[in-house]
Amino acid sequence: ILPIDIIPDVIPVVGWGDDIVITGLAVWNLIRQIKKSKEPS
Repeated sequence: ILPIDIIPDVIPVVGWGDDIVITGLAVWNLIRQIKKSKEPS
């Protein structure tokens, strides 16, 4: 996801952990923003 990783992806499972966390945060934020936009103003 990011060109520079916190933990390099060459370390198999551990290296993907930061990508999974960032992806999860992005999806959570997207869902939150969609719910917020559907609320009556």
